[in-house]
Amino acid sequence: MQTNTALMNSALVKLMQAVAGREGIRVEFDQNCTTPYASAEKVVTMPPPSAVDSQMYWVYAYHELGHLMPEMRWTYKDLQRMINMEDALVCGVANIIVDNFNERNMMRRGYEGINGIMDWCRAWVLEDWFSKPAEVAKAKKDPIMSLIFGLILVDADVRQDFHGHLVEAFDIEGHMDGFEAMVDALRSINVPARLRAIGVSRDSGRKKADATKELVLDILKLIGYEPPPPPEQDQGQGQGEGQGEPCDECEGSGEGEDGDACEACGG
Repeated sequence: MQTNTALMNSALVKLMQAVAGREGIRVEFDQNCTTPYASAEKVVTMPPPSAVDSQMYWVYAYHELGHLMPEMRWTYKDLQRMINMEDALVCGVANIIVDNFNERNMMRRGYEGINGIMDWCRAWVLEDWFSKPAEVAKAKKDPIMSLIFGLILVDADVRQDFHGHLVEAFDIEGHMDGFEAMVDALRSINVPARLRAIGVSRDSGRKKADATKELVLDILKLIGYEPPPPPEQDQGQGQGEGQGEPCDECEGSGEGEDGDACEACGG
């Protein structure tokens, strides 16, 4: 007879494969993999499910699946060409922002079992950020970490729009002490409104990536940091001589955000 955990794992495997399959995403199980991760090739690689910390296993799994949903394709197809994700500060700020968009999109899709996992995950992450008093105290004296903690609090406030009751119960004001100036600075450049606007936008991926790039750079300016430009891309990829300018909507990929042929250029 299977244990309750084994039955839960079996059901969640089927749910994940069903959601991934309808979007053309592959789920692969690898004995050598320790943490689920997503690739731009539309593959989520996971260790085989086990009864060891199964809740966190599925938190990671569905979070990574969310990054490969069609609505999020622009984050790795467009955004990663525009900002230098090899820079630790850029990567840290961008990850907080993109995770907001990712989880808003997954919650919007309305998969009840997945929504419960995502809500539990984000509530745990928020509490974990503030669970070590010595590190929090140190962050208040460090401009970089103060920026990150301030952004976490602003992000948590925006998530009240779309997450479940566990995130709603997170005491934002109770964790604000020492980070008020940074939160005010983030609000002064309209970070909450910009997160909401990009998160619900139906603009092209390129336009959302442009808006996200500007948001990341504006946030970093608050501490006087100007990151290095992104690494040079292969300018010849997908554009042969004499082919002209790529389509503005799909940037020459031939695909719309849903994975079908681009409506603007016909693919």
